[in-house]
Amino acid sequence: MAKVYDRVSCPYLYILMRRMAFCKRWIDIIFRHISSNCAEYLFTKLNNLFNILDFKGFSMNKRGLFINHLTFADDVILFSSGCRKFLELLLETLNNYEQVSSQEINKMNSSISISSKGHPQAAQRVVKISEMDYKELLIKYLGCPLYKGRKKASLFVEIMCKIINRIERWPNELLSIGGREILIKYILISLHINIITTLHPPMSLINEVEKMLNRFLWGGSNEKKKYHWASWEKLYYSYEEGWGGFRRLQDICKAFAMKQW
Repeated sequence: MAKVYDRVSCPYLYILMRRMAFCKRWIDIIFRHISSNCAEYLFTKLNNLFNILDFKGFSMNKRGLFINHLTFADDVILFSSGCRKFLELLLETLNNYEQVSSQEINKMNSSISISSKGHPQAAQRVVKISEMDYKELLIKYLGCPLYKGRKKASLFVEIMCKIINRIERWPNELLSIGGREILIKYILISLHINIITTLHPPMSLINEVEKMLNRFLWGGSNEKKKYHWASWEKLYYSYEEGWGGFRRLQDICKAFAMKQW
């Protein structure tokens, strides 16, 4: 959805209602209505589509619960078959929502995806009807890749590339070992903390990232080797024990996994 504050000036509306002598209670009611963004109306209209004969939603199996949408914040994922009739029903619901709420569907940031078994002509038909761009899976949402099946190291290649690019920007010759320690603890380890804690990358990738951090700590690179005065496993121990106090990526993943429960 396009942001509500891009279309309605809340401070202006508040001042206007005060100048027109609206009571404070009535103003609060109006602002609570605006803050809801009429989302409940949209969800109700989408759920009512199941009352239409032969309308098909999405289910993991034949006996499972059928859905036609998932929501998070101001983002909505719609599910439908490639049938023209059902697509037009969904678009009609969205258009009706725009008219009622005065909001706008942001088609520039919207996209469609179909099953890998789908026919290319089906994708072209959906693009033409919806007027949205087509994107193949894998797509990203909130920075995290959306995938199916087991996790593969190829899903997290971007993490490796960004860490390498960030390290290459910092000249080792101008940084002390204390400076590199600060950069590792507060920048490199936290660079992709949302992906690491949400998807829990495979151990092969975690080990590779820690090798890169260890090499950078001692001033080495892919072309230039440097002697490592302590193993990376010992640097996990605290300052009080005489070591580096680094955080193990595997422990970070486990901690956030327990927090989700």
